[in-house]
Amino acid sequence: MSGKTKQWLLLGLVALIWGLIMVRLFDLTSQPEETLSPIRLSAKDLAKTTDETYRFYLNYPDPFLKDLSTPAVKELAPVENTERPMSKAIPQVVFRGTVSGTRVTTGMLMLNMMPRMVKKGDSFEEFKVLEVNDGEIKLYYQPLDSVLVVSKADQSEIFKRRD
Repeated sequence: MSGKTKQWLLLGLVALIWGLIMVRLFDLTSQPEETLSPIRLSAKDLAKTTDETYRFYLNYPDPFLKDLSTPAVKELAPVENTERPMSKAIPQVVFRGTVSGTRVTTGMLMLNMMPRMVKKGDSFEEFKVLEVNDGEIKLYYQPLDSVLVVSKADQSEIFKRRD
């Protein structure tokens, strides 16, 4: 056989195989159309209908655990809910110094390791700045309803409380 004859035979064979594949594919996807007759209900039929209640029966055995034995369940004593008073911790405030200007003196604080620059009358978080002096800052701490004085000498102690 010559090369051209083999090409034509292989081309015909490939076309036949693809043709069979396409016929089967279209045969599977095409479904015969079903004709449905419409249901006609009268007002009497609708009046007869009642609401049905459904029940779920969920006490069937677990099919995945049917080979395992079920462990005995211990009954635990009820736990009493005892309310504890909420104690709020005072945030860590460290005085870093002051910057004096012609009009306003600004204090530098570290509040929970976050730097903050404050001046008299500022409010932040739960603090209000009452005074900013060269060596100390007076803060009003709302949750404790007290005045806290933070100074340079307090680096080991975080707060001195003066009411």
